[in-house]
Amino acid sequence: MSTTLSPILSVARDILAEARKPLHVDEIAAEAVRTNRNLQLSAEDFSAKVAAALSSNLRTKSPSFGKVKNKTGGLKRGVYRVRQGRSKLGLPPVIVEQTTPVSSNFIGKAGEHAVMAELLYRGFNSSLMAVDEGVDIVASKNNQYFHIQVKTSALGANGKYTFFIKNSSFDANNGGKVFYILVMRSPDGATKFAVIPSVQLSIRDRRAGLMAGS
Repeated sequence: MSTTLSPILSVARDILAEARKPLHVDEIAAEAVRTNRNLQLSAEDFSAKVAAALSSNLRTKSPSFGKVKNKTGGLKRGVYRVRQGRSKLGLPPVIVEQTTPVSSNFIGKAGEHAVMAELLYRGFNSSLMAVDEGVDIVASKNNQYFHIQVKTSALGANGKYTFFIKNSSFDANNGGKVFYILVMRSPDGATKFAVIPSVQLSIRDRRAGLMAGS
C-alpha cells in the first residue's frame, strides 16, 4: 500500500530519485532552490523542514526513505536515500524536468498564458491587456465579453496555495462579467485552475489574502 507524502517529502523523493544517490538534507535543499521546488522557503528553512519530515517518515510503519551507514557501521547524520519499492508495472518513475528558479513576474505571466491557452481550447477569443489595470485578459464568445484577472501560486510548504488581491484593484473591477482565475502550480509540474466570479469573493485584507464569499 502506497503512502501519501507531504509536499516537501515529495520534492525530496524526486530530487533523490534524480540524483540516484544518497544526499544530505542541505544538498536536497540546495537542489530544491536551484530548480524552483523549494515551496517558497529559503534553503535554510527548507533544509530544517525536510530534515524533520524525513525523520518522522522513518518512524512510520512503511517509510519511503532510509538512512545511510558510514564506514564504522553507524549512520551518516542528515544523509538520506529513497527506499526502492517495486512498481506494479515494473516501470521506472517519470521525472519531470524542472527549470531554473524564476521571479514571480515570470510565474505570473506563465499563469496568464496558461489561462489563455485553456480559453482558446474552449472556443473563447482572448487577448492580454497591454496595460494591467486590474484586468489581465479579455475573452469573448457568442458576442459576450468577460474580464479576467489571473492569480498564480506555487504550492507552499504548508500544502496550500496562497493568492493576494489588492483592495483597490478588486473594488475597481468588481462586476458581473469579471472573473478571477486562480492558477495552482504543483511541484511535479501539474497545473490546476479555479474560476471564481468576482461577486463571490470577499476581501479580508491585503495581508490575509482572500476567502470565498458566502
